[in-house]
Amino acid sequence: MNPRDPFHEIGDLLRSQKPDPQPSPGMEMRILRALPSREKASRRIWPWFLLPPAVAMGVVILWPKPAPQAVVSQHTTPVVAQPIEPATTEEVTLTSNPLEREKLALQRDASRAGRFLIDCLPSLGGNE
Repeated sequence: MNPRDPFHEIGDLLRSQKPDPQPSPGMEMRILRALPSREKASRRIWPWFLLPPAVAMGVVILWPKPAPQAVVSQHTTPVVAQPIEPATTEEVTLTSNPLEREKLALQRDASRAGRFLIDCLPSLGGNE
């Protein structure tokens, strides 16, 4: 080629001599082997469908179970209030000792408080 040739002649020369490539023998088989096959792809994808349910099942099985909580039961039977016997004047007058009167008052207060707790909190009573 002469550098003084006009450009259209160079293009005509290139278009007139089209290349005719001849692939080497076995080239097509090597290309097909290098491509990923659909069989291999389908074998690798099924574990991804089974993995999330398997993980969820493992979490459910291994999750710690809550400890049983105490159940508060309500009694349907009404609590019968025991009548509180007022202190008779004989007891107070018979004991002129102030310590004896104080002891008697504390005993009454303790029995009232105990009855109040049993009435309000049925689980403390021995009725169960």
